[in-house]
Parts: sequence; C-alpha cells; structure tokens
Amino acid sequence: MKKVLYLLLVIGLMAAGPASVSAEDGQVAYGYIQLNRISADRPEPVEIQARDDFERIAPILHAAQTMGNVIAFEPEFAFGFVKVKYHAGFDLASAVGMPVLHDMQSAVDASPAPRMNTQDYSALGGGGPQFWMNMGSSCFYAAYLGSGYQLIGLLYDRSGRMIAHFDDTADGSGVVNDCFSWFGPYASVHAGYKVVFKQYLGGIMQSTNSIIVPRLNINFVNKALAVAKGVAPAGISFTAKWYGPKLNAANDVNTVYKFGTVPSTGKWKVDFGKKRLRGRDYVSFEVLKGNFYFKREIRIPYVYCELGGNHCGSYGFPGKPASISILHGGTTYISSGRNDPWGWFGYSLFDTQGDPIYLVAGDQVSGVGFTTYKLPKLTAVPKPDTDKVVGRAPANKYFSTYLYDASASAWNFLWSHSNSWGRYAADYTGVVDIQVGSIYVMELYYIDRVTGNVTWLDKYAAP
Repeated sequence: MKKVLYLLLVIGLMAAGPASVSAEDGQVAYGYIQLNRISADRPEPVEIQARDDFERIAPILHAAQTMGNVIAFEPEFAFGFVKVKYHAGFDLASAVGMPVLHDMQSAVDASPAPRMNTQDYSALGGGGPQFWMNMGSSCFYAAYLGSGYQLIGLLYDRSGRMIAHFDDTADGSGVVNDCFSWFGPYASVHAGYKVVFKQYLGGIMQSTNSIIVPRLNINFVNKALAVAKGVAPAGISFTAKWYGPKLNAANDVNTVYKFGTVPSTGKWKVDFGKKRLRGRDYVSFEVLKGNFYFKREIRIPYVYCELGGNHCGSYGFPGKPASISILHGGTTYISSGRNDPWGWFGYSLFDTQGDPIYLVAGDQVSGVGFTTYKLPKLTAVPKPDTDKVVGRAPANKYFSTYLYDASASAWNFLWSHSNSWGRYAADYTGVVDIQVGSIYVMELYYIDRVTGNVTWLDKYAAP
C-alpha cells in the first residue's frame, strides 16, 4: 500500500519555548535526540551517517545555547543520538524537528547501531572482559563478561572526583551496550580520567578492571599523500582506519585499515596508500591498552552550506582555530573562532537589520583547513503523475536524495544521478505516493567529488 506525505512542521527557536528558564528554579531537563536520517540503504556505518545528520541540527543547538535555552549538548555518533541538557519549558523536539527521548536507556534501546560490532577490532579474542570507548563519549561497548553478571562502572575526572556511574546486567552473550550517566560534556571519557568497571554475581565481586584514559589525538592529515599523524601512548598496538565514498553508481566506499605499534616517541604516522584523501572522509585511530580500546575519530576538514538557507558549517581539528568566509552578492562575510570538541564550527548570515541572508548558487566559501568552493545549482520538484522528484544538479554526478514521509516519521533515501545535461529523476514509485494538494519536504545532499565539500538543499513544495 502506498504512503501519502504530510507537512513536516519545523518550528523556529523563538516559538519553541521561552528564551530561558532561570537556573535558580532548578528546572533542568535532559533529552536524547534521535538522528532519524540514518538509513540501512546507505553503505556508511551509523557513526558516519550520524555525523551527516548532526550537521543539520548543530546550528540550531548552538543558537539555542546562545539564547540560554540549551545548557550543554554532546553527540553520540556511534549510537546515533545527541544528548542535550536544557531548561525545562523549552520545546527541544520542535526546535530540532527530530524525535526526542527523555531517558538514556530508551535512547540506547532505540539506537540503529549494531548491538555489538566487532568488525573494526583487530585484537578480539576473549581472555576476560573487554571494553570499547570513544574519546569524548559517555557510551561504550563491553564484551566477554559473565552471562547475567552485574556490571558497575565508575568514571573519575583528573582530580579524583567521581562524575558518572553505570549499573546494569550483561545479556546472555556477556555483552553490554550502554552509557555512563551524563550531566554535561565533562561527564564523558577524556584523557587523564579514570575508568573503573566491576563485575558482581550474587552480590560478590568477581573482577575489577580500571585504567587512566590515555592521550589520543589526530593532529594532521595530508590529503594528497594520504598520511595522518597524531599522538598516543608509546609501545601499544593500534588500528587506523580511513573511510571515504567513491561517489559512483553503486555508491561504493573506500575502506583501508592499517595496524601497527606506536613508536617510543608517542608520535605516530600512518600512510593509507596510494589513494588521495578527500575532505569529509573519515579517519579513526584506535589503541588497545590492557582490556580497554580507545578510539579517536575525525572528519577530514571540509565545509557544508545550505543552498537557500543562511548557514554554513565546517569540520576541522577539535579546538583549533576556525573561520568561514562567504562571498555573496559582491560582499564578503566572515566569522572566526575555534572548532568545538567534535571539530565543528558554524556561521549563520544576517544583515544589519537582523534579517537572514540566503545563499545562492555561485556564492564562494573559503576558510581554515578546507578547499575554497562555489555553491552549485540544485533544484527539486515533486511529480504526482510519476511519483518522482526531478530537478537540476551538476552534470554526471551521483548524490543523495531524501523525501520525508510524515505519516511514517521517516526520511526515504535514494542514491541519484544527473545526466550530461545536469538533470535527474529520483523515482519513489512504490515508496511514496506523491499527490496533488499535499506538501512535501525534499532534500538533496551533494558531495563535491574533488573537494569533499557539501551543498544541501531543503525544499518544501505543494504540487
């Protein structure tokens, strides 16, 4: 049976709630935003799709934080959700236009991530409990636990203060996929923190595993030479991964793993081979220390902009200087600062009256770390007679198209292609019944083949 689309309402920040609720009132809430454009039809792992989805709501969350509605937020890319601490009374779900859950366990249970994914790990093999953690994250995987054993986790900061805890029971396979309690970004895994896990059976402790979280960074990437560099504890084994889309008809990806030992200097270097890296490609570096795996991951610097919107964002190295310069209508608009803990930096354009300046094809974007880029022309029109979305894009290119189905609260993904004239037709026959008189939400997500920079178009239409 075909589906019919309905209007997706995304309510602005000013309408979503009061500017702030006094912190003195103690009315603080926690929400967990489900990144809902993660699709099993795409080849990318959950953590990479989640980063793409995070692009859309990062400016909303940063703006809400500036306005005093949001206190703190932190993405859990591997689990596909974003943790948010905010003032009660602010309508978080309306602001971001995505589902929001209100307890961590529900967010973990609803996660599209595999319950235990060991494909990236080179040293699995039992021998007692093992734990996997991402730097800057509060969620983790644990395996080789006793079936039905109680697992208690404790997280301490550098001063020895306990800042988070965990308490749950391993499943029948001896696996736990869960998160520490979270009250802000300080309550996540950072270098110098201490992690302790204890197993109990019948109230009797069976084992204890603890570690001081090591310093683990990716500091440099040479795209032309396909080389990455960083720092990690000397003498321990590592797994490095490069991942990048081929942008071809099959929507294939390049994936390269490299294994080795961190040299005595603590400064590592990985050569991923003869392939040239592209902006937006994914690089991760993971180490095994005792029973613990720690991973750092980044996106190679790139910029993305919303065509017809007033926002651009970029990814670079966390904490490093950032800037975005936009040449629009003969005027250059510039913003500078530092990348946030996930490497993100954003800029929304407004004129002297406070009105948004909308980006158009041909606008030029430049900045720190990414290649200068001109926005391409993208269009999208729904066709009720054929159930297709048609439009224009750069000639002979492959890109993502999405169509929102409000009745199913889902984005429908198709991998699309433009012909030599720059025309495309995304066929949603049998997926969505496009009807006259309804309002549709369409999106094009276009990755430039050379630079890796991204242009996306969100389009509302009523055929």
